[in-house]
Amino acid sequence: MGHHLAAGHGGQTALQAAAEGGYLEVVERLLAANANASAAAGHGGRTALQAAAGGGHLEVVERLLAADANVNAAAADRGGRTALQAAAGGGHLEVVERLLVANADVTAAAAGGYGRTALQAAAEGGHLEVVERLLVANANVNAAGANHGDRTALQAAAEGGHLEMVERLLVANADVNAAAAAGGYGRTALQAAAGHEAVMMVLRAAAGPQQCYLPPHPPP
Repeated sequence: MGHHLAAGHGGQTALQAAAEGGYLEVVERLLAANANASAAAGHGGRTALQAAAGGGHLEVVERLLAADANVNAAAADRGGRTALQAAAGGGHLEVVERLLVANADVTAAAAGGYGRTALQAAAEGGHLEVVERLLVANANVNAAGANHGDRTALQAAAEGGHLEMVERLLVANADVNAAAAAGGYGRTALQAAAGHEAVMMVLRAAAGPQQCYLPPHPPP
Protein backbone atom coordinates (compact mmCIF):
# COMPACT_ATOMS: atom_id res chain seq x y z
CA MET A 1 0.00 0.00 0.00
CA GLY A 2 1.52 3.35 -1.01
CA HIS A 3 2.13 5.96 1.64
CA HIS A 4 0.95 9.05 -0.17
CA LEU A 5 -2.07 10.68 1.45
CA ALA A 6 -1.40 13.88 3.33
CA ALA A 7 -3.91 15.49 5.65
CA GLY A 8 -4.92 19.11 5.09
CA HIS A 9 -3.57 22.11 6.96
CA GLY A 10 0.08 21.04 7.07
CA GLY A 11 -0.51 17.30 7.34
CA GLN A 12 2.36 15.12 6.12
CA THR A 13 2.75 11.82 4.42
CA ALA A 14 5.09 9.35 6.11
CA LEU A 15 7.68 10.09 3.44
CA GLN A 16 7.45 13.85 3.94
CA ALA A 17 7.90 13.43 7.69
CA ALA A 18 10.90 11.13 7.25
CA ALA A 19 12.48 13.49 4.71
CA GLU A 20 12.02 16.47 7.01
CA GLY A 21 13.82 14.62 9.79
CA GLY A 22 16.64 13.48 7.51
CA TYR A 23 15.94 9.80 8.16
CA LEU A 24 17.54 8.28 5.08
CA GLU A 25 16.91 4.62 5.98
CA VAL A 26 13.23 5.32 6.59
CA VAL A 27 13.02 7.23 3.31
CA GLU A 28 14.59 4.25 1.53
CA ARG A 29 12.13 1.85 3.12
CA LEU A 30 9.11 3.98 2.24
CA LEU A 31 10.23 4.39 -1.35
CA ALA A 32 10.70 0.63 -1.57
CA ALA A 33 7.08 0.34 -0.42
CA ASN A 34 6.00 2.61 -3.30
CA ALA A 35 5.65 5.87 -1.39
CA ASN A 36 4.95 8.73 -3.77
CA ALA A 37 8.11 10.87 -3.94
CA SER A 38 6.15 13.75 -5.47
CA ALA A 39 3.06 13.74 -3.25
CA ALA A 40 1.71 17.25 -2.94
CA ALA A 41 2.10 19.21 0.25
CA GLY A 42 -0.93 19.69 2.44
CA HIS A 43 -2.18 23.24 3.16
CA GLY A 44 0.90 25.05 4.49
CA GLY A 45 3.01 21.90 4.23
CA ARG A 46 5.96 20.77 2.08
CA THR A 47 6.70 18.03 -0.38
CA ALA A 48 9.27 15.46 0.68
CA LEU A 49 11.95 17.20 -1.40
CA GLN A 50 11.07 20.63 -0.06
CA ALA A 51 11.22 19.29 3.50
CA ALA A 52 14.58 17.57 2.98
CA ALA A 53 16.05 20.60 1.22
CA GLY A 54 14.93 22.96 3.97
CA GLY A 55 16.62 20.75 6.55
CA GLY A 56 19.85 20.52 4.57
CA HIS A 57 19.61 16.73 4.27
CA LEU A 58 21.72 16.22 1.15
CA GLU A 59 21.63 12.40 1.07
CA VAL A 60 17.85 12.41 1.36
CA VAL A 61 17.64 15.03 -1.39
CA GLU A 62 19.82 12.83 -3.60
CA ARG A 63 17.63 9.80 -2.96
CA LEU A 64 14.39 11.66 -3.67
CA LEU A 65 15.77 13.08 -6.91
CA ALA A 66 16.76 9.55 -7.91
CA ALA A 67 13.13 8.58 -7.28
CA ASP A 68 11.99 11.34 -9.67
CA ALA A 69 10.73 13.76 -7.07
CA ASN A 70 9.52 16.96 -8.72
CA VAL A 71 12.35 19.45 -8.19
CA ASN A 72 10.09 22.36 -9.11
CA ALA A 73 6.93 21.40 -7.24
CA ALA A 74 4.99 24.54 -6.36
CA ALA A 75 5.37 26.00 -2.90
CA ALA A 76 2.34 25.85 -0.62
CA ASP A 77 0.59 29.10 0.18
CA ARG A 78 1.18 30.93 3.45
CA GLY A 79 4.92 31.29 3.05
CA GLY A 80 5.73 27.96 1.44
CA ARG A 81 9.01 27.39 -0.40
CA THR A 82 10.09 25.45 -3.44
CA ALA A 83 12.92 23.03 -2.71
CA LEU A 84 15.49 25.57 -3.91
CA GLN A 85 13.93 28.41 -1.92
CA ALA A 86 13.92 26.23 1.21
CA ALA A 87 17.56 25.21 0.77
CA ALA A 88 18.62 28.79 0.05
CA GLY A 89 16.80 30.12 3.11
CA GLY A 90 18.59 27.58 5.28
CA GLY A 91 21.99 28.42 3.82
CA HIS A 92 22.51 24.86 2.60
CA LEU A 93 24.99 25.49 -0.21
CA GLU A 94 25.58 21.84 -1.19
CA VAL A 95 21.85 21.23 -1.45
CA VAL A 96 21.43 24.40 -3.51
CA GLU A 97 24.19 23.20 -5.86
CA ARG A 98 22.56 19.79 -6.25
CA LEU A 99 19.12 21.23 -6.94
CA LEU A 100 20.49 23.60 -9.57
CA VAL A 101 22.18 20.65 -11.28
CA ALA A 102 18.73 19.00 -11.29
CA ASN A 103 17.32 22.09 -13.07
CA ALA A 104 15.61 23.74 -10.13
CA ASP A 105 14.04 27.04 -11.21
CA VAL A 106 16.21 29.80 -9.76
CA THR A 107 13.64 32.43 -10.75
CA ALA A 108 10.55 30.76 -9.26
CA ALA A 109 8.28 33.41 -7.80
CA ALA A 110 7.71 33.82 -4.09
CA ALA A 111 4.57 32.14 -2.79
CA GLY A 112 1.79 34.31 -1.43
CA GLY A 113 1.74 35.09 2.25
CA TYR A 114 5.38 35.67 3.26
CA GLY A 115 7.01 33.62 0.52
CA ARG A 116 10.53 34.32 -0.73
CA THR A 117 12.37 33.77 -3.98
CA ALA A 118 15.54 31.73 -3.53
CA LEU A 119 17.67 34.89 -3.66
CA GLN A 120 15.44 36.77 -1.23
CA ALA A 121 15.52 33.85 1.21
CA ALA A 122 19.32 33.58 1.07
CA ALA A 123 19.81 37.34 1.37
CA GLU A 124 17.45 37.55 4.34
CA GLY A 125 19.43 34.82 6.11
CA GLY A 126 22.81 36.41 5.36
CA HIS A 127 24.01 33.40 3.36
CA LEU A 128 26.55 35.09 1.10
CA GLU A 129 27.94 31.97 -0.59
CA VAL A 130 24.44 30.86 -1.52
CA VAL A 131 23.65 34.31 -2.91
CA GLU A 132 26.83 34.19 -5.00
CA ARG A 133 25.82 30.82 -6.44
CA LEU A 134 22.28 31.98 -7.22
CA LEU A 135 23.53 35.12 -8.96
CA VAL A 136 25.82 32.97 -11.11
CA ALA A 137 22.70 30.98 -12.01
CA ASN A 138 20.98 34.20 -13.14
CA ALA A 139 18.62 34.73 -10.22
CA ASN A 140 16.58 37.92 -10.59
CA VAL A 141 18.23 40.37 -8.21
CA ASN A 142 15.25 42.74 -8.35
CA ALA A 143 12.37 40.28 -8.06
CA ALA A 144 9.50 41.82 -6.13
CA GLY A 145 8.43 40.54 -2.74
CA ALA A 146 5.28 38.43 -2.61
CA ASN A 147 2.93 40.60 -0.56
CA HIS A 148 2.19 41.47 3.08
CA GLY A 149 5.16 43.87 3.22
CA ASP A 150 7.71 41.42 1.84
CA ARG A 151 11.17 42.51 0.69
CA THR A 152 13.35 42.50 -2.38
CA ALA A 153 16.67 40.74 -1.84
CA LEU A 154 18.39 44.06 -1.12
CA GLN A 155 15.69 45.22 1.27
CA ALA A 156 15.88 41.88 3.12
CA ALA A 157 19.67 42.03 3.39
CA ALA A 158 19.54 45.65 4.57
CA GLU A 159 16.98 44.84 7.26
CA GLY A 160 19.24 42.10 8.59
CA GLY A 161 22.27 44.40 8.65
CA HIS A 162 24.19 42.12 6.30
CA LEU A 163 26.77 44.61 4.99
CA GLU A 164 28.72 42.29 2.70
CA MET A 165 25.46 40.99 1.27
CA VAL A 166 24.22 44.51 0.57
CA GLU A 167 27.48 45.38 -1.18
CA ARG A 168 27.34 42.23 -3.31
CA LEU A 169 23.75 42.83 -4.35
CA LEU A 170 24.53 46.41 -5.31
CA VAL A 171 27.39 45.18 -7.50
CA ALA A 172 24.79 42.92 -9.16
CA ASN A 173 22.67 46.02 -9.90
CA ALA A 174 20.09 45.63 -7.17
CA ASP A 175 17.73 48.61 -7.24
CA VAL A 176 18.57 50.66 -4.16
CA ASN A 177 15.52 52.85 -4.75
CA ALA A 178 12.97 50.05 -5.19
CA ALA A 179 9.65 51.02 -3.67
CA ALA A 180 8.42 49.52 -0.45
CA ALA A 181 5.88 46.73 -0.86
CA ALA A 182 2.25 47.67 -0.35
CA GLY A 183 0.25 46.73 2.68
CA GLY A 184 1.73 48.96 5.36
CA TYR A 185 4.64 46.73 6.31
CA GLY A 186 6.90 47.33 3.30
CA ARG A 187 10.26 49.08 3.59
CA THR A 188 12.65 50.61 1.11
CA ALA A 189 16.21 49.37 1.51
CA LEU A 190 17.18 52.51 3.42
CA GLN A 191 14.16 52.29 5.70
CA ALA A 192 14.83 48.60 6.32
CA ALA A 193 18.45 49.35 7.26
CA ALA A 194 17.48 51.66 10.13
CA GLY A 195 19.83 50.98 13.05
CA HIS A 196 22.55 49.49 10.84
CA GLU A 197 24.72 52.56 10.28
CA ALA A 198 27.32 50.97 8.00
CA VAL A 199 24.61 49.56 5.77
CA MET A 200 22.81 52.90 5.68
CA MET A 201 26.02 54.66 4.59
CA VAL A 202 26.52 52.24 1.70
CA LEU A 203 22.90 52.57 0.61
CA ARG A 204 22.97 56.38 0.77
CA ALA A 205 26.08 56.43 -1.39
CA ALA A 206 24.43 54.11 -3.92
CA ALA A 207 21.14 56.00 -3.91
CA GLY A 208 22.70 59.37 -4.69
CA PRO A 209 22.38 62.75 -2.97
CA GLN A 210 18.70 63.14 -3.85
CA GLN A 211 17.71 60.16 -1.70
CA CYS A 212 17.03 60.78 1.97
CA TYR A 213 15.72 58.58 4.71
CA LEU A 214 11.95 58.59 5.11
CA PRO A 215 10.48 56.76 8.07
CA PRO A 216 8.15 53.94 7.04
CA HIS A 217 4.44 54.57 7.26
CA PRO A 218 2.87 52.67 10.15
CA PRO A 219 0.52 49.89 9.10
CA PRO A 220 -3.16 50.86 9.04
